[in-house]
Amino acid sequence: MKSVKINECIFNKILVALKGNLSKDWQRPTLKFIRLDVKKDKIIGYSVDGYTAGRIIIPCVKPNTDEFTAYIKPIPFKETTRGNEEVVISVDNGLASVEIMQEEKQCYTFKMPESFGLNIEQIWKEEDYADEEISVNALWLAKSLKTLSATHYDPQHRAVIKIKKNKTKPIIARTMCEDIQIDQLILPIRNMKEVNVEEKVNEMKNYSKLKKLYKAVESYYYDLDSLTKRLQLDYAGDKEFEQMEEDRLALIGILDTFDELKEEIFDRSVK
Repeated sequence: MKSVKINECIFNKILVALKGNLSKDWQRPTLKFIRLDVKKDKIIGYSVDGYTAGRIIIPCVKPNTDEFTAYIKPIPFKETTRGNEEVVISVDNGLASVEIMQEEKQCYTFKMPESFGLNIEQIWKEEDYADEEISVNALWLAKSLKTLSATHYDPQHRAVIKIKKNKTKPIIARTMCEDIQIDQLILPIRNMKEVNVEEKVNEMKNYSKLKKLYKAVESYYYDLDSLTKRLQLDYAGDKEFEQMEEDRLALIGILDTFDELKEEIFDRSVK
């Protein structure tokens, strides 16, 4: 059996990002699945309905032990308030399982197809380019397209997107309802930088180090206000700082944590 653990918030993003591109055609049963390619450094999710396709790329903070492909279907799912529970995705003997590790544990199992019946990786490889790009607010664009789809009666839902060479100018989305013209104007976003996956991974790694350090301090000082108050009284000259046993233990523990983080940081920089 091969498996991977992911945070419940990430799993929810996968479902939201890909479930809209699943086929509802009973003649295309394989396209009712979400495909997850688990690699050492990332997880790539795909969905396709024959007309549209979705993809999500999730960089991993820690290398995955197993590499595999899983086919799953959307399941009823809701994040917990804290958002720190895990979801385990595994494959074994042609079956894919999704285990929800929340308070009420649930497990869903799917018999996997051999493939989508098309080379989705090659499609994205060939089509993921642009002769021109313009950056827009996704919510504004979605609202405008939703308005157009609701106000005209073309069974093929045809629309035209007008983009200017000057990328600071608005784009216009247009439909025709018989002889009635319906337009939506969307302002572009300026100075939008493309997400650098490597920088994002490093940012997540640094966050995990800070979290580790905070946990080390928190494990010794359940109430940091008490320590702060003693230090403030000493600084003000009202009462000399009285060192307690927990202070000595905390200092040793925090220094040990710093040493571990130092080794981790310098090991990576050398490599």
